[in-house]
Amino acid sequence: MKKVVALIGLYFFSLFLISCGGGGSGDSGVDFSVSFGTVEDSTDVGPGSIRTLVATVLQKDGTPADGLDVKFSFHQNESGGSLEKISSKTQANGEATAIYRAGMNPGTDIVQVRAKGARAAITMKVAGGGEIVSSIILTADPDRVEVGGFSTIKVEGFTFDNLPASGTQVDFSFLRNNSGARFIDDVGLEVEELTRFLDLQGKANITYQAGSVFGVDIVKADLPIVDISDTISITVGPVDAEPPVITSTTLPSGTQNTSYGFQLRASNGVQPYTWRIISGSLPSGLSLNSTTGLISGTPRNVGWSSFNVEVEDAIGLKGLASLSLEIKAEEIEPAPEPDPPVITSTTLPSGIENTLYGFQLRASGGTQPYTWQITSGDLPEELELNSSTGLISGVPNETGWFSFNVQVRDALGSRGFASLSLEIREES
Repeated sequence: MKKVVALIGLYFFSLFLISCGGGGSGDSGVDFSVSFGTVEDSTDVGPGSIRTLVATVLQKDGTPADGLDVKFSFHQNESGGSLEKISSKTQANGEATAIYRAGMNPGTDIVQVRAKGARAAITMKVAGGGEIVSSIILTADPDRVEVGGFSTIKVEGFTFDNLPASGTQVDFSFLRNNSGARFIDDVGLEVEELTRFLDLQGKANITYQAGSVFGVDIVKADLPIVDISDTISITVGPVDAEPPVITSTTLPSGTQNTSYGFQLRASNGVQPYTWRIISGSLPSGLSLNSTTGLISGTPRNVGWSSFNVEVEDAIGLKGLASLSLEIKAEEIEPAPEPDPPVITSTTLPSGIENTLYGFQLRASGGTQPYTWQITSGDLPEELELNSSTGLISGVPNETGWFSFNVQVRDALGSRGFASLSLEIREES
């Protein structure tokens, strides 16, 4: 009988209880039982993440154990984690707490708790690839101020598992300072750089004061330890200013290969303006001057071009217009037709029977080379006209007058004519 009782007692002593929340486990002693969990109901964490561990100790009759000694410790610590703010005794509700902070290494941590022979454990899985702060949100309230006006710049840091991060250094500086702005430090001094640390809620803020010049300032928040940064823009100028409006709605057409110029114009807003093409494109050969808004150049192609142009004023307000520009074909005047060739040889020297004869016909005008031809009549027998050179040559063997019409044709097909006569005399 005693042996049976002992076995039953041993059974209850080694019994494990499944905890509520967070995936922990627990077991009971002779007089107490303990369960273990996390307030956040998640045991998958990133490096640097924090979890609140809660151990609940109950007496044998199920009532909370008040004032009982409790011990938290690591059974396994692969991430390099730590335990903070540990309660050494249970409260009236039987609970004792500790803060678990994951280390920087991925791995599995097992935290255990002991109370009067009862114990429990919880497993924390630490993911890789993160830091204490994995993301930040930067805001400015307001993000548009008058000259000399104030804005509160706020930064919030979050851990890998989207919980508030605390204690991380934040360096504020100006990425762009068009207005001559400054930050106001804790003693009221104006500075260009300022350092804060995220509080327990993962937040930090600074005071920004605008300078005396209209423009857009860009403030940067940098977390150097974890290499994370973000920026926020603050517009300095009249808070009731209206955005610019592009008043140029129709563009005159241009001509291919002819210089073109047109000045875009806008109203409202705070000058100076900045112009840009945000979609579409100008005709090839034309460009938009970002400072003046002048479209200029020599267009090369014919057709319509459609594009969207944006104008931004000195305080960052913008206006938009959709425009089209036609480039017409270049008007090319036809080249004047050249004058037809004219035969300038009007009188031919006489020849002598049975004696070598030669005479070069000549022409002007037209487009060389020329082609020569007898169109009617005949040369004296044994004389001939070279069609390429216009040379009449040979040894005539008959006498008398010979009349004929000669034609010259140029390379373009234009023609000239002449009526000529040639005398061949008897040899003496």
